[in-house]
Parts: sequence; C-alpha cells; structure tokens
Amino acid sequence: MTWFAEGADSSSVFLQYGAVGATTVIFIGIAWTLFKKFEETLKLEREGRKRAEDELRESNAYIRDKCVPALEQATTVMAQFLRASRRDGRDYDDAPR
Repeated sequence: MTWFAEGADSSSVFLQYGAVGATTVIFIGIAWTLFKKFEETLKLEREGRKRAEDELRESNAYIRDKCVPALEQATTVMAQFLRASRRDGRDYDDAPR
C-alpha cells in the first residue's frame, strides 16, 4: 500500500516534516523539563519560607515569654536602684559613658 502519490519524492517530504516534528518534540521536552524544575524550585522556596516563618514564630515566642519579663524585672530593679541612690545623695546619671 502506497501512502504517497506515484512519482513523488517521499524521502524529502518525510525529512521535512520529520525534522519539524523532531524539533517540536525536543522543544516540548525542554519546556516540560523547565516547567518541572520551576515547579520544584517553587516547592522548595515554599518549604523554606514556611520553615523560616516557624523559626520566627519560635523566636518571637521565646522573646515574649523569656526576654520581656527579664527586661521588665531589670528595669524595675534599676529604677529602684536609682531611687535609692538619689535618696542617699549619690547621682549615677552623670557617670561617663
């Protein structure tokens, strides 16, 4: 069974469309590979961003739970110290820095 007309040069027709088809398949493969890499990169960035946000939440919780009360206590102690030193006639506010 012949698919081409009698006398037609089938090799040049096959090569012409074969080259275009092969090039198209290659371009589609490249595009698909780039898309998958881009998708994987986005996934990794989302995971990294989520991990960083979790670490930030932990850090903020630590500051809120541990550091702020300690700073409040230190401020109270320093205020008491300065009040007591002023009563005694000592002035620590003019100390060189």
